[in-house]
Amino acid sequence: MDPIYQPLEDNEGSSQNMALELMQQSEMLDANQVNAVYAEKIRHKPLLLIPSMANKGSQASSRDESSSSKKKQKGRLSHAERRRLGLTQIPKKMDYQKLLQLHKLWLGYVQEAFTKAYGEALLTKLLKAEYQGAILRVQRSKCPSKVGIEGICVLETKNTFVLVTEENRVLRISKHDCIFELGFELDGKKHLFELHSRQVVNRPADRSSKRYKILGSLDL
Repeated sequence: MDPIYQPLEDNEGSSQNMALELMQQSEMLDANQVNAVYAEKIRHKPLLLIPSMANKGSQASSRDESSSSKKKQKGRLSHAERRRLGLTQIPKKMDYQKLLQLHKLWLGYVQEAFTKAYGEALLTKLLKAEYQGAILRVQRSKCPSKVGIEGICVLETKNTFVLVTEENRVLRISKHDCIFELGFELDGKKHLFELHSRQVVNRPADRSSKRYKILGSLDL
């Protein structure tokens, strides 16, 4: 039997059980009542010991280790780790022709995600869609130098699109005060859409769970 659950022993002679000694110090019970309660409710019952502070420390460390192991099991990298590994860096030049394969994958994603979607349902799905791999064109902007820039989107952040142009240039375009043009073919029909800045200025993960209302055009 585990010594922790070892029942109290009734010591013979002058040495008495610790629990019995404590009960005898109580003024609420007389000697006969103490012996009766001890024999009925305490004697031969398991004694659960309170863990020491050292055990509490070891338990806390084991909990920390288990929580850290769970985090590692999720396989998520912190922002500092991603930055150290260079995962957040975009090269100054990228091959546009190679990225056309990414665009083909995006077209396949559109065919699968937007099938049998029409009208406002299609527009809502488009606003929640993934744009990495899409060909975006700046149709209108308050900055005239941005108008006409077109390329494959390779990265989207809350406030910017990173586009690779046909000249293999990598440009980071702000979403603010811009209207982007996006086109693709669906169900044998060509579709052309406008993405307004106030509708796409969100992190991709947040945009996918946001509710949208179809709004009018911006005065640019």
